[in-house]
Amino acid sequence: MVEGGNFSYNDENYNITALIPVLDIVNNITNAYNPDVLISSLAEIMFNYPIAANQLTSLKDILIPGLPDFEWSVEYSDYLADPDNEALAQSVENKLRNLFSVMVRMSEFQIM
Repeated sequence: MVEGGNFSYNDENYNITALIPVLDIVNNITNAYNPDVLISSLAEIMFNYPIAANQLTSLKDILIPGLPDFEWSVEYSDYLADPDNEALAQSVENKLRNLFSVMVRMSEFQIM
């Protein structure tokens, strides 16, 4: 549901469209250009309990692997300034899909 993709079942191939509108969800988060605020806000929406500092750090590494926070801030701000830029929109969406995909597999999401 988060990533979509190609799947096989009983020798049949299926192409599943990603169903979660990650860009729309994140567009409703105030200060989503700050990765700490973005991830904490998503955790509040998706989990019953707050996440720990080490979980925030791990999730941030999913969003922006090995990069400083300002890299996300600049990229997301650029996307907001020009949402019709397909390459930029795709880059932001891919990062968010990776983040959402990990978050929905966490036990905190499963015990909702």
